[in-house]
Amino acid sequence: MKKKLVKERIQIEITRRIVRGVYPLGEFIPTERALAEEFSASRTSVSKALFNLVKKGLIEQTTGRGTRVIPLNERPLHSSIAFIQPSPNATPPESSNIAKGVQQKLAQLNQRVEFLYRENKHTDITPDAIIKNFAGALLVETPEAKKLARKLEQKKFPYVIANLEEDINLTSTWVDHRQTTRTAVRLLASLGHSRIALLTRPTGIFFYQKAMEGYQLGLADAGIKFDNSLIITSSDPLGLGNSVSAYVRMREFLEKNRAPTGLVACRDYLAGGAYQAIIEANMEIGRDISIIGFDDISWPQSESLLTTFAEPAYQLGAIAAEILVERLISGWKPVERCRIDAPLVMRRSVGPCIKPCKNAGNDLKLVVYTENQKKY
Repeated sequence: MKKKLVKERIQIEITRRIVRGVYPLGEFIPTERALAEEFSASRTSVSKALFNLVKKGLIEQTTGRGTRVIPLNERPLHSSIAFIQPSPNATPPESSNIAKGVQQKLAQLNQRVEFLYRENKHTDITPDAIIKNFAGALLVETPEAKKLARKLEQKKFPYVIANLEEDINLTSTWVDHRQTTRTAVRLLASLGHSRIALLTRPTGIFFYQKAMEGYQLGLADAGIKFDNSLIITSSDPLGLGNSVSAYVRMREFLEKNRAPTGLVACRDYLAGGAYQAIIEANMEIGRDISIIGFDDISWPQSESLLTTFAEPAYQLGAIAAEILVERLISGWKPVERCRIDAPLVMRRSVGPCIKPCKNAGNDLKLVVYTENQKKY
C-alpha cells in the first residue's frame, strides 16, 4: 500500500511539472536514477509511475535515450480533452468567449483539446464514447450537456460544465444570478426607486428562477413590497434569444400600467427590446426609467448606454479548464462548484428617481468596474 502511494505521488508531481512546463514539450526529463534520488524513492516506484504516464500518452521512453515529453500534436487521442459545445453555426456570443477561455487556458497548461459539436452527426458524443476516447470532458451548458455530465459523474470520469445556469450538483463554473439581480434592485432602491419591475423569461428555464428569487430578496432588503404585476415575462417561444418578444411585452405593459421608474432585465437583449418600447413611449432612459441588464454581450447597442453585469464568459471557460486539468492530475474528486463574480459596469442608463421613495435604501455598498477598466 505504501509503495502504491509513493508511485502515485511521483506520477502526480511529474504530471504537474509537464502541465506547468517545468518539463517542456518535446524535451527529455531527468533519468529514473535522478528522480528516485529527488523523491527519496526506489527506482521501481519511479519506473511504475513513468509507465503509467506512458499509457496516458504524456511521455515516451526510448532505450538509450531516456524519457521524453510528447508534444501536443504527437499525443494520442485518448490523452486529449473533449470540449463539447453547441453547433458552431448557432453559437451565442458568450459560448464563443467561453470557448476562447477554454482553448487559451488548455494551451497554457500543455493540454491537447478536441472540439466536438453536438450537431455533427458523424461525432459520437455518448458517455461510453467520451470515456473510451478521451482523458476528460469540458461542456457548455445545454440540456444534453447536463444529461451527459450526470452519467460521467456516476462513472467518476473527469468533466466540468462551464457556465452551469441551473442549481444542480455537478462540477461546474457558474454565476450567482440571485446575487446579481438582488444587487441590481438594491442599487435602484438606493437611488430612490420604489416601483421596480423585472423583465425576465419563464422561470422554469435556465437561471430565471434564481433571478426572480434575487429580485424578491432585493425588494425585501429595501423594504419594498413585492408586486406581481411588475413582473414582465418575455415568452420568446422559439428560444431565438432576440429582443422582439421583450419589446412587445414591454410595450403592452406601458400601454396598460403605470410605468416603473426602475427596470431589471435578466439579459441585455431583453433590455434592448424594453429600450425600444420605452423610447417609443416618449420616455428617456436613465431619467424616466432606469435600466440594469446582465451579460454585456447580447445587445450590441448597449456599450454606450446600458448599466449591466458583465458576464465573465472568458473566466467561466478558463477556470473550468483549470479545474478539469487539476482533476486529470490528481484523480477523481467529489463535485466542485466554482462561482465566478459578474462585475457591475456603470453607464448612463441608471439615474436617481425623480420622485424619491421613502423606502429607498441608503446603505448599499458596491465595488464596480467602469468602462475603462479591463473586463472580459
